[in-house]
Amino acid sequence: KPFQVYKGLYFIEEDWDGSDIFRVSSCGGTVVTEKVYKIFKKAKVTNVRFTPLPEVEIDVFLDTFEKDK
Repeated sequence: KPFQVYKGLYFIEEDWDGSDIFRVSSCGGTVVTEKVYKIFKKAKVTNVRFTPLPEVEIDVFLDTFEKDK
């Protein structure tokens, strides 16, 4: 049986301080602006993976685990 996932990473915009690199406290993920993405792409950095926020998948089990704490 495949894992159930939530699709998309969303955060409260007021939590973002306007930085080009920031952490989303609700999931512990690091988010970058398109500006940073383009700089990395132009520099041909290969040891990092970028996933567009609407395509991020979060395991439903992890969400359930966090609620049980």
